[in-house]
Amino acid sequence: MTIAAQLAIVSRTQMRLTALAVASFFLAGCNVRCNANLGDGASPTPMAATGSEVWTIEGKAWRIEATYYLARPEGLQFTVETPVEKVPAVEVLALDEAWPLIRHAYLQQLYLRTKLRAFGADGVSATRIGVSLFHREGASTRGMRVAMSLGQIRDRLESEKRKTSI
Repeated sequence: MTIAAQLAIVSRTQMRLTALAVASFFLAGCNVRCNANLGDGASPTPMAATGSEVWTIEGKAWRIEATYYLARPEGLQFTVETPVEKVPAVEVLALDEAWPLIRHAYLQQLYLRTKLRAFGADGVSATRIGVSLFHREGASTRGMRVAMSLGQIRDRLESEKRKTSI
């Protein structure tokens, strides 16, 4: 093999390694989980999706971009996507902002609009309600996802009821 051929092989290998290093750098800096490790029974693919609509909750109009189901390790999740002016910086603030949507979906039983069937199994209903709060600016999108189990939602509703009856 000539020296030129050996240099070409080394050069191609270095280019591949450099490309992998650059890709790893950008992916490591990404604050969005890309569904690389969803666990057992999880599916990153939305199922039974609906289109855009407007929900009016306590006099406020919420633009809903989509609702759909996700198979998560914790169970089937009914998910609501809504744009926001500013994405909350921490999960606690995101949950507070998403709470009216979670409460509405629960009280109106929107999460029960369909049952999904797995091969050889009965229909499965949602056990969680999640909200994706996102902000789009040009080609860039930032967001935060939060979710609660139906039990957590019931507990929070009971807590609210106790606070208002005092």
